Amino acid sequence: MPSGMKQTQQTIYDETLELLDEIRSKAWLAEGMVDHGYNDDSWTLAESLASTAHDLARARVVAEANQLGATDTFNRLYDRTWPQFLWVMQTSVDVLQGYTGHLELLGLHEARLDGNGTSQITKPGKSDNAGQTLTWLDNFYEVAINEPNIAAILTENNVPPDKLARHAARVQDLKEVHHHKEQAIATKHQAVKDRDEAFEALRPWLRSAQRTARAVKKEHAAQKKSAVSVEL
Repeated sequence: MPSGMKQTQQTIYDETLELLDEIRSKAWLAEGMVDHGYNDDSWTLAESLASTAHDLARARVVAEANQLGATDTFNRLYDRTWPQFLWVMQTSVDVLQGYTGHLELLGLHEARLDGNGTSQITKPGKSDNAGQTLTWLDNFYEVAINEPNIAAILTENNVPPDKLARHAARVQDLKEVHHHKEQAIATKHQAVKDRDEAFEALRPWLRSAQRTARAVKKEHAAQKKSAVSVEL
């Protein structure tokens, strides 16, 4: 499984583990860090911050996979059912020409002028906002099924009530899948935010500890050099 970290975050995590390993393996370094205010509680905090950042990075990977899966499921279902919706919409436009009130109830009442000055009925497109389109389709099928005059005309033109009911059920399925997709997207965004905040908490601790460790190493090296000089 990918780490779920940005490159800079991976570097922070690796350097944190490296510093903790040094503290465990070099007693003189741990002792020198104590003089600068670092003790067992400091290393416990570092381990906790690093573990939290690591776990949240992995959670982001899972959230992204769930989001991609939910999006793919929705897109496949939407692609499969859209031609059916489009056919009923276009049939309604064709057979209800002149029935302005019926078209308005169905949501097919917004007119515009194309480049030739011809008035056309507008209807949602597949590339439009999916949530808004599904809400529109929900209303469209509810009206088509429950308005007797509209239902009668559609039945006469090969769009019987049972077909409308099947389409309406597919709209409800799509709304549920779309809701799941939107939830997955929101969860992924939150996972990214949580991960980034965890690394923002770890980074300043690490940089401060690294500066202190460098100072301790420099002091240690100077002491060793001084001890060698005295022996000579």
